[in-house]
Amino acid sequence: MTMMVSPDLLDRRALALVALVDPFGRALTGPARLTGEGLRTVAKPGGRWALLAAAGLEAHVGAFDAAPTTPARGSIACTIDIKPFDRALAPRRAAVPLPRDPDPAHKSQAGSLFQPIVVTLYPGSTMPIPPTSAGVRVTVRKRGDGRRVANALVRVRSNNGQFSAQAVSDATGEALVIVPNFPLAFTGNGGSVADTLPAKATAVADPDKAVLVADQDLAAARARAALADGNFPDPDALAAAFPAPASGTNVQLSVRAIATADVEWRAP
Repeated sequence: MTMMVSPDLLDRRALALVALVDPFGRALTGPARLTGEGLRTVAKPGGRWALLAAAGLEAHVGAFDAAPTTPARGSIACTIDIKPFDRALAPRRAAVPLPRDPDPAHKSQAGSLFQPIVVTLYPGSTMPIPPTSAGVRVTVRKRGDGRRVANALVRVRSNNGQFSAQAVSDATGEALVIVPNFPLAFTGNGGSVADTLPAKATAVADPDKAVLVADQDLAAARARAALADGNFPDPDALAAAFPAPASGTNVQLSVRAIATADVEWRAP
């Protein structure tokens, strides 16, 4: 297998390069812990991690002259649990398709070993909201009994379809959704100006992975979450498996005030 993913990976065996970014697309500046079956990584500058080993790709690790022909490229979903040390960012799981294409002639293509795999980290409940962004604080509750729902994917989308963002509810069923680059004001019908934009917030969850928490158990839920090192929710998998419900909770997006909402999750 090729020894080079980028100039700073010379003399190292590598399966892929993962680039972690925050909700605004900026490279992660602090440390993070990446774990997974058979996973071995090394941190690189600019919020990047080189994947040096992973389960099912043992033969690739020691192959320098030519990459093995099996398994097929992209056929293994390497599951990585990512826990940033900055608590303003939520932990998450990501599935990275391996092996990558090691052919330098294909280096501009999306599946190339020479292209980093970008993984977005979503806001934690303590993330500061920039003055150029709109924010919505959501509590996800199960329909019927009102318990909070952890590990739910929360989506916020403006009614005009121009703005959207998402986050994952934490151990207490709360999520902070940040909509970057949000305007200060909008021109409406007849030339009127408004500083809010109507939107809807929705929540979906995998019933096998959703954790239900009663209001009186929040302290215990936070304590468990602080000790957790893996089995985090995968927002990409949730988005692919569960379309946003047609109806949602009405919210008003604005840079001047943080919206709040209780969003109901109806278990399938």
